Amino acid sequence: TGPRRSIFGCCAAEEDKGTEFTPIPVTAVFQTSGPVSQDEVVPNTEPDSFGDPVLPPLALPSRIPEPAPRQVKEPKPPEEVPEQTSAVDEGRAFSFDFAVDLADSELGVKLYVMPTSISISQLKPGAVARYNAAAGPAYQVRQNDFIEAVNGRTAVAEMIEGLKCKGKMALRVHRAVPWNVTISKNGQILGCRINAMPGHSVIYVNEVMGGATLVYNQQARDDLRIKVNDCFVAVNGTSGDVDKMVFEIQDAKKLDLRLTVVRPPNS
Repeated sequence: TGPRRSIFGCCAAEEDKGTEFTPIPVTAVFQTSGPVSQDEVVPNTEPDSFGDPVLPPLALPSRIPEPAPRQVKEPKPPEEVPEQTSAVDEGRAFSFDFAVDLADSELGVKLYVMPTSISISQLKPGAVARYNAAAGPAYQVRQNDFIEAVNGRTAVAEMIEGLKCKGKMALRVHRAVPWNVTISKNGQILGCRINAMPGHSVIYVNEVMGGATLVYNQQARDDLRIKVNDCFVAVNGTSGDVDKMVFEIQDAKKLDLRLTVVRPPNS
């Protein structure tokens, strides 16, 4: 017998490379009687040359259904974001940082050193004045601001030493929010031990002992009470001159005292 043959060329190539094969076409025969439509075509199910029936073609739908419309969800309205406000906008106490160079000038401020804070009593020509010329109004150093840090140091003794240095200096200034207090003396003493240095702009509250201040404190909200380390920056509308402010406090004719008070940082 001759060499075994296969209908697949790849197998024939392995068994008998010298023989070429022509593939047998697979056809489907349709029986028709005259013109027919696509729906009338009947496939021949007789076995083909290999003994297998010819499979009928897949039935195609006469009409392809349209896809269902895509439902689009309505976008949710954006949530309202509250407007961001700063301490400056809301009138709250705040601090700000800036740097000065004292290589060829003085700092240019008059300071009132208290046990727990340093107040700026007066502004003079110097490095701070140059800073103020370039700063926005809200961040300009003002009378009665407090120096909160010098070169990162916050203790009063360390800040004083830092203020004596020449060269570049990093400062943090705190701006307190003043509030107004009305104290009725009614024949009583004020009831505060105060420190008032001539030439400065604030009166420092060293102790609250009793008198009219104690009566006021018992009726006032906690954050509006007069406490140790607070400072009076105005008395009966008088400000900027400690001597005149003290006179207003001591005037026996004044039955009521209208005080403007500020609280230093970390108090």
